[in-house]
Amino acid sequence: MKFLAAIFSRQGFVILLLSAILAACTVVVDDGPGPRPRPPRPEQQYCSKQYDPVCARRGGDRQTFANACLADRAGYRIVRDSPCRDGHRPGRTACCN
Repeated sequence: MKFLAAIFSRQGFVILLLSAILAACTVVVDDGPGPRPRPPRPEQQYCSKQYDPVCARRGGDRQTFANACLADRAGYRIVRDSPCRDGHRPGRTACCN
């Protein structure tokens, strides 16, 4: 009973009120998950020195590569399993004179 009398006394009430105010003023700071992890590096791609020329295209640019691996590594899409022909678009027949 003394405990309840102490809480309801003037001093006890002030202490209880200040404790409640102090508890309400606490702030939890969340720094988040921390620094973002770096994106994984693409694996190093090694191509052989095998000569098997291909014609590849990226956008409007056509280029002959020594092999399909080199074309792929450079970001080109293979359009023909042979060298590119000048003045000729891949997929169309060449005009003969």
